[in-house]
Amino acid sequence: MRSYLTPKLDAGDAKTVRRVPIEDPVAVFRRDDGSYSVVAETPETTVDLGIQDAAVSRKKNGEPPVELIPETAGVRVRNWSSQNPISVSTGVSDYELQTGDSELITNDCIVHLGIAAELRVTVDQDRGTLSQGELEEILGMKQQQGGAVVEGVSPAAHVRAVSANLKKARNESVVECRKFVTELQNFTADHPVDDPDYDDVCEQLTKLADRLEAKSSGPLKGSGLDEEWKERLELIADRTEKIYARSTT
Repeated sequence: MRSYLTPKLDAGDAKTVRRVPIEDPVAVFRRDDGSYSVVAETPETTVDLGIQDAAVSRKKNGEPPVELIPETAGVRVRNWSSQNPISVSTGVSDYELQTGDSELITNDCIVHLGIAAELRVTVDQDRGTLSQGELEEILGMKQQQGGAVVEGVSPAAHVRAVSANLKKARNESVVECRKFVTELQNFTADHPVDDPDYDDVCEQLTKLADRLEAKSSGPLKGSGLDEEWKERLELIADRTEKIYARSTT
């Protein structure tokens, strides 16, 4: 099992989202330099999360106020010394952690600390892709910034994540499918690979994006997706994923 920490940011706040693996305990605290910057500290490095919040506690006697600790079943969120309560939202339940409290998280959640600092904890049981929440956030940044990325995530892994969400969206709505096809279309255009199928995949993505646009807001609005459409979307997802997987071998 792999788990990650990312800052939950508004679309206009950053061009780069740093994904911090929770492989060892990760300390979260405010720098003691007057900048109010919130950081995540692992045994190997300290990552600036791109958040400024004066209400997030600093280290005291070398100990962090908040720590994320990997366990076999998930991630334990522990409030060691923060005087402001730490709250954890899973989408199903909310937990408030007073000083000394901890909670074991077995699914993705948002950790709220300070006044407005929010951290997304992704408990990745076995999927090896971005979570739905991470991807939604990154896509929003790409639309506004034209290039938000997740550091440390390869093009193949990113395409694999978007493709997985496209396949899931086939059973949800035309609008969701159009969003993920458009993301694949934009990503392939920005990240060309030397593959004989590359040009054809790009062409097919453009055609599908245009046709899904018509289905979602044009004259074909409300026509839905039949089995033929679902197969077509699955095929383009697989083809796109394969050309990027081949580029890394």
